[in-house]
Order: sequence, then C-alpha cells, then structure tokens
Amino acid sequence: AGLALDIGCAVGGATFELAKHFAIVEGLDYSRAFITAARLMKERGSLRYTCFREGEVTRKLTGAVNDRIDRARVSFREGDACGLPRSLLGGGGSGSDFDAFGRHDAVLAANLLCRLPDPAAFLAQCARLLRPGGVLVLVSPYSWLEAWTPKDRWLGGYYESASDDGGSAEASRSASPAPNAPYRRSFDAIE
Repeated sequence: AGLALDIGCAVGGATFELAKHFAIVEGLDYSRAFITAARLMKERGSLRYTCFREGEVTRKLTGAVNDRIDRARVSFREGDACGLPRSLLGGGGSGSDFDAFGRHDAVLAANLLCRLPDPAAFLAQCARLLRPGGVLVLVSPYSWLEAWTPKDRWLGGYYESASDDGGSAEASRSASPAPNAPYRRSFDAIE
C-alpha cells in the first residue's frame, strides 16, 4: 500500500523496485531520453541498448524489469527536481496545517543532490512531498562538480578559507553530517 516518488529516476531501475513495496510509484527525471527509455521499459518489460566498454568498443545489452514486479503500478514523467510540479507538492502553509503536507509515503532521491543546479531549492520542497510520517531517502556520493552545480550552491565539499592547505577537517565543510557513520562499527575509514 502507499505512494512512492523516485526523483531523478533515470531509466527507472529503482522506480520499478519500489513497486515491490508500494501500490503506486511515480518516477520523475529531467531527461526526456531517460523518461522515454523508462516508459519503454514499462511498456515492453525490457529494452535493448548499446554501451561503451572502452574507447569506441561497444556491446549490446538488454535491461529487463523483474517479472515479479507489476509494471502497471509505475508511471514516469519529465520534471525538474529544483522546481517540482505543483501536482506533487502539498499546499504549503504552516507545519500544523495538514494541507501543507504532500501525499507520498516515501520519496527517493538517489545520486541526485550533487547533480542539481540548486540542491537547496530541491531540499526546501521535500517536506511538501511527504505525508506526516513519510520517509525521505537521500543517497548521494557528494561528488560536487561545477559542471552540474555552481560552486556557490554546493552544500558542502569545499574548504571554508583559501588559506587552508586541504588537510584540516575543521576548515572543511561537508554536506554529509557524519561521513561513514553507519559503517563505523564494522569498518575503519582509510584516507
């Protein structure tokens, strides 16, 4: 039961997987080519594509949706994560106003945050996507690059002062509040 949203869904891999756990899942991506491919995957159940192995060397592969997934539960649309369609958002207002909340039980944004031109604008909208008690899942490599996000909009991953030699953790700013925290008991961070 429930409604899930996959923002930055690409060709829909995670969107289809969410359909194992939610009655309705919507995938949203900025790329028309990705949404076209995702819709073809929904329609056909598989899609043949060419990938580069090395240099000019390519190979043909087939991506397929697991047969146990009900593809009818999934839909896809183009959209901008930094300016989400109004139909996805709650009405705004105060936190005590139920209309301020969205309708989604879960929102997934995987490998998206550090690829947006304005990640703060995206994050500011997230509360309006979720029902009370809903879950927002952000997964990011935090590999900020100016090709996607202007440096003045990075949420972290830079040094506070130009005089820093790059070695001081205190002088750096990170978007991830506790790097490696989930693994601390099992693994040692090697830098």
